[in-house]
Amino acid sequence: MSYFHHSLLRNLTIGFGSLFNNLFIRKTESDGAIIDEYRVPLSYANKDRFISKIRNDRIKFFSFYENNLIAYSYLTKFQKKSKKHNCILGIVIADKWQGNGFGEKICKHMINHAWKKQFEKIWLTVFDNNVSAIGLYKSLGFEIEGIFMNDELSLKKQRHVISMAIFKNNLTYIKKREKIWQNLK
Repeated sequence: MSYFHHSLLRNLTIGFGSLFNNLFIRKTESDGAIIDEYRVPLSYANKDRFISKIRNDRIKFFSFYENNLIAYSYLTKFQKKSKKHNCILGIVIADKWQGNGFGEKICKHMINHAWKKQFEKIWLTVFDNNVSAIGLYKSLGFEIEGIFMNDELSLKKQRHVISMAIFKNNLTYIKKREKIWQNLK
């Protein structure tokens, strides 16, 4: 096995490659037979340079375990004045590390950080078929706010997106939301 160095792949790896373990590039014949296989190095750039290329309106979290970058998560600040009390939570955990409790630990840390930064509401979206993530978010206090039908197109298939939120000081709006829905009927 050899290492492959190419500037375009280097830049992609800096941005995305370290989120995934065992990233390979294969050259194949037309019949699918492998001619050569290259392992893409996951450490093309130092962490500071990588972090500096990510959006400035985000509070960024990089989670490492045994020297591996296992997750990237963030809190995005809203720029609109009327929404400055809200933020968006995003999290991606590499497949290999899912189901080991890292998501819960990372989300708890991010929620606490958001409250310390004086946000009053944390909002996120999740695909409707990601049952384990939805269960995790509910266990942390997130409430379902809405469903966006056929909101995203992935692999030529439309996907539904669930909107969820958690409110500071454990406020809940479930009953108020139900009342609004009843009034809309």
